[in-house]
Amino acid sequence: MPAYNAGSYLRPAIESILNQTWKDFEFIIIDDGSTDGTREIIEDYAARDPRIRSCPNERNMGVTRTLNRAISLVRADWIARMDADDLSLPHRFEKQMKVVRENPRVGLVTSPFDLIDSQNRRKPGWRGICYQRETLPFFLLFYNRLNAHGQVIYSTKLVRQLGGYREQYHLSEATELWLRMVRATRSAIVPEPLYLWRVDNPNSVTKQNKFRYADGSLLACREEIERSCGLHVSREQMILLRDFWLRYPLTPAESREADELLTEIARRFRPEQPVSSWSRRVAVALGCAWLSHAVLQAKRRRMGEALEHFGRSARAAKWWLPLAMGQFTWESVAVGGQLSRRA
Repeated sequence: MPAYNAGSYLRPAIESILNQTWKDFEFIIIDDGSTDGTREIIEDYAARDPRIRSCPNERNMGVTRTLNRAISLVRADWIARMDADDLSLPHRFEKQMKVVRENPRVGLVTSPFDLIDSQNRRKPGWRGICYQRETLPFFLLFYNRLNAHGQVIYSTKLVRQLGGYREQYHLSEATELWLRMVRATRSAIVPEPLYLWRVDNPNSVTKQNKFRYADGSLLACREEIERSCGLHVSREQMILLRDFWLRYPLTPAESREADELLTEIARRFRPEQPVSSWSRRVAVALGCAWLSHAVLQAKRRRMGEALEHFGRSARAAKWWLPLAMGQFTWESVAVGGQLSRRA
């Protein structure tokens, strides 16, 4: 866990790890040159709990270099990430390590997360990772499908073999690492929130630089499309593709361009870790996405555009359109149920 001027959020973050039901771990915390007493809080906890290793930087190094230093200090076989303003739910390690023990070929485990504000009020967060999990390498071409960073665990041996985080992708180091990881290993998902991501911390480096973060994340995706598909995608086209998957409304011209790009990328891309029925899975994913855009336009009473999107869904899904419609319905009902239960 890197920490920089974590303030009042630091103690709850540390205690959420110390209170895990999985007790056998070392907790490496690196203060990155804080000026608000963060280091003193860390060292106070370290003096009281031998599992904590306080390893402060001599000067401020930034998140990416601090993470790489942390990786070099690790003695365990698995690394669990944690941010200094978030919370891990008590069974996080236990449930993620259960997946690791049951799936020896897996090198990366993640989960969805919920959001919390400065008052620790909790609301539903990211759920997309729960669905169509086998298609993760495809989704990562367009945006960080894992979304948050602190909720993952990954193999120490693997991340060292891959060279850790790449510093030139500052503020989007996670997206770039996930792209390399899914090429090298299998991933797994615990389909329930195990992490609480704080949305309104003004001291968060990532949140302060959200626009730079988006550009860096898209750069990693653009490079991966070029590497894996042999296609050059402009920054503007990359923004369009990201907006498509995030369900932002598109103009008719944008929809046509997105359709052409997605069709060509889907035709060319194959994951380096084999996935059964890959063509069907990608067709269903595209069919579901266009269906969601059709529903969005129908709600806005733009029936002509809704029908065009349904036609794109049918063309993308081909003879698997019934599967896409069933998948879309199931995801919509499941997400709706989660939202209503947590409201």
